Amino acid sequence: MRRHEVEATAARELLTCYESLAARRAHLLAGLLRGRRPVQWRHYPAGDAIDRETGFQYFYHCHAPGTRAGGPEHGHFHLFQRRDSAQPPAHLLAIALTAKGVPHALFTVNEWVAGSPLPSAPAALRAIGRFEVRSAGDPLVNRWMSALLRLFRPEIAELLAVLPENSDVEVLSSIPIDVDARLEEIRL
Repeated sequence: MRRHEVEATAARELLTCYESLAARRAHLLAGLLRGRRPVQWRHYPAGDAIDRETGFQYFYHCHAPGTRAGGPEHGHFHLFQRRDSAQPPAHLLAIALTAKGVPHALFTVNEWVAGSPLPSAPAALRAIGRFEVRSAGDPLVNRWMSALLRLFRPEIAELLAVLPENSDVEVLSSIPIDVDARLEEIRL
């Protein structure tokens, strides 16, 4: 499938997810939070969404107000690949959300933040291209996340290409994203 076709398919899937949320008047995180207010640093879902078949996992969490540098971020999803049970999962990237559940940035974190070695940029990009969680977490979030990753693959490649080495900073690279602008660009 050509890039435009992949992005158009991803855009349609993302729109389907948003239409489902709108029809229920629900927030993207509703299925993970289950009617509760998020607690800082707590993982949602509890124990993370771990798909033992695909080897991928994610969780959402938020930080204390004022601890994240600028921007509209409420919290973010951390995405991982589990290679085998003997090693910690590899952190692939994070998706920052506003309080309304709108993704506004993608970023990578240092290994000491993730608690695991980072994969090489090519390995991370390959893994992100296959990222899918089916047997855990919230099904709508799972579909939304996979579609978002396909839709913003060019930005993800750019993000991973600028990873510094041996850095003391928490966030290694970050790139803003705009879902509305991308959908307009694709002209669905």
